[in-house]
Amino acid sequence: MISSLVTTSQQLYIGCISGTSIDGLDIALVKFEGNKIHTVQTDCIKLPEQLGHALSQLCDSNSDEELERFGRVDHELGKFIGKSTNDFLTRLNINPQSVTAIGSHGQTIRHRPEGPTPFSIQIGNGHAIAEHSGIMTINDFRMADMVCGGQGAPLVPAFHEAIFSSEDAHHFIINLGGISNISVIPQGHIHNSYGYDIGPANTLLDRWIEFHKDKNYDENGTWASSGEVITSLLKRLYNDPFFSAPAPKSTGREYFNLQWLNQHEIQDLKPEDVQRTLLELSAVSVAETIKAEKQNLVGPVKFYVCGGGAHNQLLIERIETLTNEHIQFTDELGIPVDDVEACAFAWLAKQTTERKAGNLISATGASRPKILGAIHLS
Repeated sequence: MISSLVTTSQQLYIGCISGTSIDGLDIALVKFEGNKIHTVQTDCIKLPEQLGHALSQLCDSNSDEELERFGRVDHELGKFIGKSTNDFLTRLNINPQSVTAIGSHGQTIRHRPEGPTPFSIQIGNGHAIAEHSGIMTINDFRMADMVCGGQGAPLVPAFHEAIFSSEDAHHFIINLGGISNISVIPQGHIHNSYGYDIGPANTLLDRWIEFHKDKNYDENGTWASSGEVITSLLKRLYNDPFFSAPAPKSTGREYFNLQWLNQHEIQDLKPEDVQRTLLELSAVSVAETIKAEKQNLVGPVKFYVCGGGAHNQLLIERIETLTNEHIQFTDELGIPVDDVEACAFAWLAKQTTERKAGNLISATGASRPKILGAIHLS
């Protein structure tokens, strides 16, 4: 029984995630007091170069010959997460035994929510994490939702509703990670929130600058700022059926990638103009979503962003200009923009250990609420 694994005196949880951009392992140590979350400490640990390269290859590969690589990297990443968690706690002088559980998202290498047998694969072996950290580990959060007809994503709206709801205003939480997603949290703690993926936020920008400049990301949109929006290209990109598809919907870099981009007649275009157009695509898709959702609500609305894209000054400026709205950071709600997703998986681990559902069916489309994840004992 799960309930026998947890004592009421234990309130510390760890959440960790390696995001779409594969730039590091985000770790958050959090303490829960009722429905309140307190961030004790966070860190972003750079992935070893060889491991990051192997993960990127797995994400991009279409070859069945990659199964052996899959097994090795799954174990290697799990070991890295477990040891990184232990090192993180050692620096904080915290005994691993005082942590109830780790909620590990892992690294998504395939997300296929469509068809009669949908699946989502996140690697980072839970047994290895538990063994090397000495802490009960919960991972594989998405499949429980998918077998009930859900998309398996986004999962963060349930956390957003639990932590960011307000009596004073409707809250929109826009995560600008590799993929952008939105959580719409109506005013008043009435538990009718929903959310969905919007489209690419950083993933195409990161891949394009990596290809042309050998950089991991475009800091503050500086390279994009040197180019001009190609209106005809923007129109072709935004005509992709995903953007107009109804919710629930989810996506990933297995769809929005350089192969997808190269289908849109970009070969003779200036790279900096393509970068600027990709940033505009991210901004337009988010802005149009904000405007569409706002018109469905009555009363004050506040807009908050999180994720790596929150640091892209040009992207934020374009969203504000296109919406004529003031965009705030989740720091104003108590959690820094870089820590929200890791905190979310700590919360999801808590939900599981307390035998509570972790999915929001209005976000994923599942037929019923589900306790999420697979438990690995240390």
